[in-house]
Amino acid sequence: MVQLCNCYKPVFYFILLMAFLSCNNDDSTVLTNPNLEDSTANFYCSDSVNPLCSEKVLIDPLRFDTASNNQLSVLNLGIKDNCMELEYGASGCDGSSWQLTLLDTGSLSLNNPPTRKLKFDFYNEELCLAYFVKKISFDLCPLKHPGVDSLILMIGDTTLIYRY
Repeated sequence: MVQLCNCYKPVFYFILLMAFLSCNNDDSTVLTNPNLEDSTANFYCSDSVNPLCSEKVLIDPLRFDTASNNQLSVLNLGIKDNCMELEYGASGCDGSSWQLTLLDTGSLSLNNPPTRKLKFDFYNEELCLAYFVKKISFDLCPLKHPGVDSLILMIGDTTLIYRY
């Protein structure tokens, strides 16, 4: 049996010590908190809306469950510059009273990449038969989570990949 000289023991202990000291106890890279409303939105985002977007996504699990978008027709949907861009249509008199909100459930699945469920909440009381098309964009910054660089966004039957 080969016996190592005692000169290797300090090297072994030095390497072991360096490995121990290089460990990072930063829990921000672990997806342990699926509710992002308070914990991570401020990590990446300011209180103001991204100037390239017109609205901000709203993280609200209660409103998500009761949201209605049955009068909304999604014509085009995509992501550009951290904004979700939506072209939509609906019947109405002129569309000036429409209210459209992008809602998030407030939970994050632990897939790779993680998945967020979103829904449009559309309010339209206009009782005219004309059809109007509008465009709007939503700041996706509140959806970001530390430790990941992309999310899968599920909006009804549509799936988008948000890379940031």
